[in-house]
Amino acid sequence: SGQGKSFFASALVEYFHKKNVKLIVLDKGKSFFRLSRYYNAQNFSLKFNPLKFRDPHYLLAFVISVFPKEEITSLNEGIIFKTIKDALAQDLLHSFTELINLLKPQFSNIEYYFEEIKDYFESDEKALTNFTYVDLTLVPKKLIAPLIIFLMKSLESLTGTKRLVIDEAWDVLGTNSKYVAQIARESRKKGLGLITVTQNLKDFFRDGGTGLAEVILENSNYKISLYQEVPEEASFTVEEVALIKNLKSEKDEYSEFLIKSNRSLKVARFVSTCLQYELFNTEEHKKDKIEKYMEKHLPFYSYKEAFDSHVRMLYA
Repeated sequence: SGQGKSFFASALVEYFHKKNVKLIVLDKGKSFFRLSRYYNAQNFSLKFNPLKFRDPHYLLAFVISVFPKEEITSLNEGIIFKTIKDALAQDLLHSFTELINLLKPQFSNIEYYFEEIKDYFESDEKALTNFTYVDLTLVPKKLIAPLIIFLMKSLESLTGTKRLVIDEAWDVLGTNSKYVAQIARESRKKGLGLITVTQNLKDFFRDGGTGLAEVILENSNYKISLYQEVPEEASFTVEEVALIKNLKSEKDEYSEFLIKSNRSLKVARFVSTCLQYELFNTEEHKKDKIEKYMEKHLPFYSYKEAFDSHVRMLYA
């Protein structure tokens, strides 16, 4: 988190991609769009099959992710979980509509919670590639939470090392802190890591009492902070706060950051290559110039070829 978080997060995504780590990047502000195009990431189809995974814990989290906060009680969770578990055991679930119909006797009008997003559900199952990009600006806000739960489960099911990158995580994850915590604790055994990105640590505490901030901070092996004002709730030491406040950066040159783990505390400096600077930069004036250049050259070259040409022209 901190000033320049998108630039630094892009560098992490590129690093993991080059290490053959399987990635899903959830982008809320098109910060990773150029990077995903350059490395030929798969654009995730906005239609998906919620029943691809027959796990009652996952399906419970999926269903309650669209419930109003006041209706997410232990009793209601228990009712939904038992209904799902029994239906799976009796092989009664063949579509999401069937699941909603099974829940209607206990939750009248439950179908209206899904009215806005039901057209995004389908029965086909699509495989993920090693690098999947999801533009969250293209989906209704109500779909974001269940979509993330589905993608977390999808990534967990893949072999090898995996990372789920969530831009503006405080706004995206909503009321699902319990399921996020469960995934964060259990998925390490399966090589799945979460990378949550936010402009400021303060954002993590604007969660309306969901406990999301605590879940993320407690389950993070590494915390990377760029320059920012640190909220008291973040429980950083006086030394750590002082280090963050004294981090330096020089525009177009370098950025310093603090990296904290259970075993170390270090200030480091990131210096980008010319390609990285153009690829990761989200400034509007850069965006306009690049878009015009790419529009002119993409009919004749791949995105990577055209972008490399653009960089060579700028730094020749």
